[in-house]
Amino acid sequence: MSFTEKPGNREHLERSDDCPKTVRPRLAAGSGSSSLSDWAQKKIADMILRRQLAGGESVVEGRLAEELTVSRTPMREALLRLEGEGLLVKQTGRSYTVRKVSPSEFFQSMRVREIVEQEAISLSLKNIPKQSLLDIKETIDKLISTGGVVEDFWDADNSVHEIFCTHSGNVVLSNIVRKLRVTTRLLSPATHSDVAKKIAPNIWKL
Repeated sequence: MSFTEKPGNREHLERSDDCPKTVRPRLAAGSGSSSLSDWAQKKIADMILRRQLAGGESVVEGRLAEELTVSRTPMREALLRLEGEGLLVKQTGRSYTVRKVSPSEFFQSMRVREIVEQEAISLSLKNIPKQSLLDIKETIDKLISTGGVVEDFWDADNSVHEIFCTHSGNVVLSNIVRKLRVTTRLLSPATHSDVAKKIAPNIWKL
């Protein structure tokens, strides 16, 4: 899938079975461009993390705004935020490319994650409600036993890491962890079952 200026690209997007034409949600009167940019930001981030937009792929503001039926102002805001999150890289004019993570950057980031996430876990354990951990474990156990779409497993994985960030009490540390997770997610080859099997035993021990 691509939002580049390729001939015939729009026709491909509209008839693709795995990527139906996007219809944005209706917003309350007076919600303004902020709500639209929030929606566009989440939508594009999901597309990147689900590999619908591949690393190194070109993203053009105007074409993307047209395909998602969002005006250019909120789309511009969304793309700027995604650049700040490390998902997009600014190119000339109003175009971006999806950030491409090299194997070297991936493994270096994983090493740093081992250090900083241990600190986040250490700071947060005394603050996390036990029921929150039990709820996450229950979700993971169900996914392992019954299966599910890959996004369900990634959502569970995100819940585990986010709960440590949220309750660490250290905003700077939490932001570092989140940015590192973006980097490793962009290249991570893990399948949904690999993710679930890895995190479930750790939740059980907490």
